[in-house]
Amino acid sequence: MQLCIFEDSIVDKLEPICLTRPLVQNYLGASTILAKILQRLRPGLWGLWVRPYLTALTQELFPDVPVNDLDWLHHEATMFVNARWLPPLEFSIPHEPHVGIKDGQIAYIRLSPDYRPQLNNDWFDQIHLWANSLPRLNVPGFMISHPWDLIAVNETILCEDATVWLSQSAKKLSAQNVHIFGNPDSLYIDATATIEAPVVFSTQHGPIIIDQHTHIHAFSRIEGPCYIGPNCVIFGARIRRGTTIGPGCRMGGEVEASIFQGWSNKYHDGFVGHSWIGEWVNLAAGVQISDLRHDYKAVPVLHRSQRLDSGLLKLGAFIGDHTKVGLGVLVNTGSIFGIFCNVLPGPSYAPNYIPSFCKYVRGELRPQRDLDECLELAARVMARRHQELSCYLADIYRHVYVRTEPDRIAYSGTSHQRAWRNAA
Repeated sequence: MQLCIFEDSIVDKLEPICLTRPLVQNYLGASTILAKILQRLRPGLWGLWVRPYLTALTQELFPDVPVNDLDWLHHEATMFVNARWLPPLEFSIPHEPHVGIKDGQIAYIRLSPDYRPQLNNDWFDQIHLWANSLPRLNVPGFMISHPWDLIAVNETILCEDATVWLSQSAKKLSAQNVHIFGNPDSLYIDATATIEAPVVFSTQHGPIIIDQHTHIHAFSRIEGPCYIGPNCVIFGARIRRGTTIGPGCRMGGEVEASIFQGWSNKYHDGFVGHSWIGEWVNLAAGVQISDLRHDYKAVPVLHRSQRLDSGLLKLGAFIGDHTKVGLGVLVNTGSIFGIFCNVLPGPSYAPNYIPSFCKYVRGELRPQRDLDECLELAARVMARRHQELSCYLADIYRHVYVRTEPDRIAYSGTSHQRAWRNAA
């Protein structure tokens, strides 16, 4: 039975982590969500159903995979899996037709092998019809319902992923190269990685995975569980437990329990804790992202003009793609910055919410009105890492620019304090 991994209506509310990419392309643990679903369910054939404006980019990322293809769905019996559901390790789905339910939400739908539904582009109503007509089964795993769910579960997923990596051959390190606290067998370093002396690895709380062609400079300290992706450079940084660093990142200073999606720059000293950082983000020297309230209460988040309780004692910021945070900016707990934001130092903390394509200058929010200038800058930034701004990705940025215009109108010209009151 072929597998269709689909995005439901909730995915559209997980900004900014999937504004510019399919949800399954987000890093979680030591790989993307997609890699985990495929590894754990092991389908023979699989396809994707994503939000319409992401179709062309997704097809470019996966040229041999059916994307939003109705003919393929009609071709043979299909099992539908929610992109927000992460199956547990070694999970086997029963063969009888049923609906898998996790936390009261649809995790997957297993249809009869001989059933060929006639679907159209608005087939999500059919999902709910199946859910009401088929037997329900509560299933294990993890359901992503809010952006901060990735931060909450990342440390656990890192430990699960490490079982696959540590079963492979790893680079053997001499005592002159590194100091290892904990079990040396919980450290995986790809043979192409470069480790300068002295470096400290601590596996006392979990495994550490260093991927291909990554360069770790001297005087770095890395705690597990942790994953550092390919082609990264670690500049004498302190990488604490629960951290995932995607490909092509430059890391300095202190990072704790955070996810960097990839190609982002935090070269200098500063602190990032319990945060999600998108692609092509630049955090200048001295940027501090707070992740703990002084009263030790759960961190609230201003998300889509609503004040939500994250339920987490520690939670930092969510920073969208191509956003730049200037020298010494102070970022408060539970902050959300959209894509292509420019955040400069102000009289106090930066606003807890900044819409996409906005500037924070002299304590005031202003819209960025020249989209072409933003895209030209993005192309220059990507070219420095030998990457290209494709026409499909540029079209997605244009789509998000139009879609987020009401937010910019609502917040432009407001001061930091007024922005907070309006959102709350």
